[in-house]
Amino acid sequence: RGCGTVYFGSPGAALQHYSSLSLQCPRDESPPDFFMRCVATDAGEDADRQQAKQNVETLLQALPPLDTPDMPKKFDPKVESLKGSGVVALLTLVRREFLIRRRSKILFKAAIARTLFMAILLGLLYWQLPNDQASWQSVLGVLNMIMINTFMTSGFGLTQELPHSFRPAFREARAGMYSISAWFWSKTLGDLPVDVIGPIIGSSLIFAMTGVGKTAESYFLFVMWACATSVIGNTWGYLASAAGGRAEYAFAIFLLSVFPFMIFNGYMMTTEEIPIYFRWIEYVGPFKPIFVELNVAIWRTRTFDCPAQGACPFRSGEDVLRLRGMDEADHVYNYSIIIGLYLVGCRLLAWAIVALRWRLGASNVARTGTKWPAGPAAKVHADAADEVAHSNVESP
Repeated sequence: RGCGTVYFGSPGAALQHYSSLSLQCPRDESPPDFFMRCVATDAGEDADRQQAKQNVETLLQALPPLDTPDMPKKFDPKVESLKGSGVVALLTLVRREFLIRRRSKILFKAAIARTLFMAILLGLLYWQLPNDQASWQSVLGVLNMIMINTFMTSGFGLTQELPHSFRPAFREARAGMYSISAWFWSKTLGDLPVDVIGPIIGSSLIFAMTGVGKTAESYFLFVMWACATSVIGNTWGYLASAAGGRAEYAFAIFLLSVFPFMIFNGYMMTTEEIPIYFRWIEYVGPFKPIFVELNVAIWRTRTFDCPAQGACPFRSGEDVLRLRGMDEADHVYNYSIIIGLYLVGCRLLAWAIVALRWRLGASNVARTGTKWPAGPAAKVHADAADEVAHSNVESP
């Protein structure tokens, strides 16, 4: 099959040109995907192929005579690159990330659907918890489940998606399109709406369906800590992806690094029950501080009904906090761990690892590039250099 030009003009005018030929790009479809689909004469069903052939004829008829353009003698980074202005690059990349998420059914719509499913499931499982003496274990179960589910939902899938973005991002950064830091922080900002909107919806549903809290303040804190857990899970996913490089390595690092902290999160055993040589895991992990703050926010609003006969060990939520060793919570320490170490520190560490991987890959390309021969063999050596850089940025 031959090939040819069906459009020659500025990228910004392409959609208008196609629209003038009655080829409308759907709102939720990426323009490049739409342009390719319009001329894909050898892909899809027979009806799609026939339509693509008609589209090609329409586009060719509307194509004006073309003159061979003068190629620029030298790449001008000030004109062609976003690298010169960090703010412009960051804003442009953030806009691109938002467009990708708006157009992708998986990155946003599926994430919200998964959040709704789990919220409804947990809400029905713990529907309108009573105030009897046995309900305290169910309340602890709700708080533990929302913390673990929110964390895993935010970070687990990221380890399978983010490593695949490294190679094109590093190549574009080496080409001078933008800095690797602008790419990293644009990805971070692009993830933020999903990391916040999902937990707000999910935790609000769980709060209402389970009746776990009794005041507006407890609702606000419940939602706030769910959002913080989601952002920390996202940070953990970035850190595991940066450390692993490849999806399979990132997946293993994520699971191996997170499970010890889950075991010592304050739900399955109290601090006094943990062997002294394992207690450091509880103190440096993200789950125990969040779990303590969730418990304090909820239990200080709950009371218990005492039976007409028999013992009544719990009269208020303070009794549960005392039993679980959370009645004297160190809020300053908890906030320091949550905000300082995980929301800020781990994110900066992930950024530093990504930047280091990019620099190692760029240095390999530079060393390999100095030995490229001229002529047809140059492309072979360039591809080999890119493979060397890719192995550097994707190997642990």
